[in-house]
Amino acid sequence: MKRILFLDIDGVMNAAAFEAARNDPRFKRDELSDLEMRRFENPCEPHISILNWIKSQVPGLTIVLSSTWRYDMEPTGWDRFFATLGIDIRVVGKTPRLNTERGIEVADWLIENLHGEDDVKFVVLDDDFDPELPWVEERWVKVENRVGLIREGAFRVVDVFEAQSPVDWKTAVIGVDGSTQDFDS
Repeated sequence: MKRILFLDIDGVMNAAAFEAARNDPRFKRDELSDLEMRRFENPCEPHISILNWIKSQVPGLTIVLSSTWRYDMEPTGWDRFFATLGIDIRVVGKTPRLNTERGIEVADWLIENLHGEDDVKFVVLDDDFDPELPWVEERWVKVENRVGLIREGAFRVVDVFEAQSPVDWKTAVIGVDGSTQDFDS
C-alpha cells in the first residue's frame, strides 16, 4: 500500500498573507541567519496541524515534494527539516526537474519510482498546478493561495484518497499527446 501526497509549499503550507508579512519593509532580512530566515519562511503552524491531521486519516501517507522548494535539499534533509517543524510525515522523494508542467513531473516520478507496484494512490496538493494528464488531474486538490491549506482542503484530500482506485499502470498516460505505455511488457 503506497499513499503519496505530492506537496507544494508556497500557497499551500504558507499563504499569500504570510508572504505579504514577510515582505514588510520593517522586516530586516539581513539581520537574520540563513536558518532563521528559513524558519521565518516556514510553513505556518495551522497548516502543519492540518497536514498532520491528513496523515492521521490516511494510513501510510508519505510526501513527495513537487514545490520549487524541492531544489533546496535532498529528501532526507526535508524529512529532518519537516520533523523539526512538527510535520509527522516522511518525505520520500521529490519530483524531477523536467522544465515542463508539474503534472508531467508528478507522472514521471510515479512511473520512475512506483510503476508496477500494487495499490498505489496519490493526491497532488497545490495552489497553482497544470495537471496536463487526466489521470493526474483527477487526483489534484486545489488550495486557495490566499489562505493555504485549511480544513476544507484537508477533507477533500482524504475524500480523494478514499474515492480513487489504485493507479492502473497498464493504462497510465505518460505523453501530453495522449500516448500510453504498457509497463508490464
